Amino acid sequence: MRDDNYKASLDRLYKDCVSHKSETSDLYVGELGILIFLLEYQKYFNIDDDLSDRVDSAINKALSMNSATISNGLTGLGWFLEYLVKKDFIDKISIEELQKELDDVIYEAAFENFKKGDHDFMHGGSGNFYYLLGRAGESPELKPKLNALLDELDSLHVNSEIGYHWTEIDNSIPEYAGKVIVNSGLAHGIAGKILLLTHVIRAGINVRKAKKMLEDSIGFIVKLYDEKSRSQVPVALIDYQSAGDARLAWCQGDLGISYALHIANNFLQDPNLKRISKSIARQTTTRRTRGESSVMDAGFCHGSAGIAHLYLKIFRLTQDQEMLKSGRYWLDYTINFERKNNGIMGYAAWDNVNMKPQKEFGLLRGHAGIGLVYLSYLSGENTIWDSSLLL
Repeated sequence: MRDDNYKASLDRLYKDCVSHKSETSDLYVGELGILIFLLEYQKYFNIDDDLSDRVDSAINKALSMNSATISNGLTGLGWFLEYLVKKDFIDKISIEELQKELDDVIYEAAFENFKKGDHDFMHGGSGNFYYLLGRAGESPELKPKLNALLDELDSLHVNSEIGYHWTEIDNSIPEYAGKVIVNSGLAHGIAGKILLLTHVIRAGINVRKAKKMLEDSIGFIVKLYDEKSRSQVPVALIDYQSAGDARLAWCQGDLGISYALHIANNFLQDPNLKRISKSIARQTTTRRTRGESSVMDAGFCHGSAGIAHLYLKIFRLTQDQEMLKSGRYWLDYTINFERKNNGIMGYAAWDNVNMKPQKEFGLLRGHAGIGLVYLSYLSGENTIWDSSLLL
């Protein structure tokens, strides 16, 4: 019965996304992310509707983007093209030259971002670096460039009495203006760096150095870890003071940190790290009300679909039945958001600026991400689409 509910919701999401064409072509909130959902849906349900014209149009539009980020720029386009090749949606030879041109542009962007201290995953150099690591197998000539990027990332770290980490200055939030911020989360912080470094090791890029950086980054998280706290790792440090609990989400907080530590321990095989990873994940399972989780909508980034997906990813890594149970709980929670839609037909994303719900279609906050989570659960397969989100 549960699977029938997901399939029915998927049908509605698909029809909405087929009829909607985004004004932007970016990966996270625009047309590229929507197309991933449409293609995956058609493959799962054996639908033959031709999307080639829509794909070509989105790619051509994306080529004019001024940004090089993974979230809304050319790195996102590069990732999308690689996805099409891996899923046999497009012939590799037909885009080989374009991919090489994008590799050059994205490398320059990564280098420039690191030089100016921008090491963010979604909006900066780490996202560029991550994409290029995925291209290393196809383009061996990238290896010296990837070595140089690893050196640049390492040069940005801070090594204090609490360990090896990266800091940032965020002047967009008035109360944090001019203060030193250390973000612990997946989308913008240390957990994301931990996952990035596992990809460096997989790609065979200066493995000894990358493993040392990985161990030191994990050591920083372990120093922040407090098993007695509701968030066992603070959401961030502000001027090296704890900023308190994080929401339950993909983008920040304990769930993404636990996932990153589980992945890292595949390389390190450390019993203590395994225990901490499990403890952090288990503690999150108690946070099931809106007040405890801060979940306001169903979207992937900081909503219930992303939470469900992370629990199910951790379950596949650990076979911990509590993770499976929690994943299913948050899938059902997600379905309920379609029913409690605040006057909007279907799912609505919560707009923190205007403090009201609005309809969104993209991968990060809208229909596409929600639909892909349902498809991943129903198929029971390891997914490719979520590698765009460091998973």
